[in-house]
Amino acid sequence: MKPVPMVNRVDPPAGLPKAVLFDLDGTLYDQRPLRRSMLWELARAPLTKGPLGALRIARVLKSFRIRREELRALGDCEVAVGTIQYQRPADELGISAATVETIVTEWMYEKPLRHLRAAGRPNLRAILERLRGAGLQLGCFSDYPPRAKLEALGVDDLFGVAVGATDADIHAFKPHPRGFLAAAAALGVEPCDAIYVGDRHELDGAGADAAGMRSVILETGMQHVGEHGEASARSTGAHCQTIHTFAELPDALGIA
Repeated sequence: MKPVPMVNRVDPPAGLPKAVLFDLDGTLYDQRPLRRSMLWELARAPLTKGPLGALRIARVLKSFRIRREELRALGDCEVAVGTIQYQRPADELGISAATVETIVTEWMYEKPLRHLRAAGRPNLRAILERLRGAGLQLGCFSDYPPRAKLEALGVDDLFGVAVGATDADIHAFKPHPRGFLAAAAALGVEPCDAIYVGDRHELDGAGADAAGMRSVILETGMQHVGEHGEASARSTGAHCQTIHTFAELPDALGIA
């Protein structure tokens, strides 16, 4: 991965932030039960799609995930990453980009929604309401489109801003700082007055640091493992702290 571009930054001040920006997948909900549910959905796919159809779905999803991770190294790109993310697996598999997009939309964006509420972090809404009650603005920046997932989790109304990496004014995956900066700007706060909460040091922590934000990383003991089995790298940023349960977040932010 290329070095993360840094912005002209002011070191984040200590104390209570004005806004908290959240990652979504693996942060606001536990990915383990969701993955189990989706494996069950895939196991049932031959009943409706046929054996060959189910095999194609599995191949497309695997290629999409791998090729999408590679796009993190692009940084500033003339072609929209939202287009490239479908074209690269399409070229690899010898099918159309439209077919890849259709399968990904169904199996990664739509089908998981029915399982999200059950996978949400314990007391998720109550904790977010506590942050709002302390006067903090809440926003979300995710590599995937976030609004439908926030709605499925039952917390969409608490988020003033929700942006995705493939939005027209971003076109960059984490850890590029553009999405972090866009989310802060949409909330009307300076990056140094925001804290980003995520679950991956090498993406969420590094991207927040590059944007001039403090970060809180949720370490649950089930940190990200890459498509080829590599473990997540741990951030050593000066403005990063870690928690082990979502319930620890208010204390980490300095909320009494």
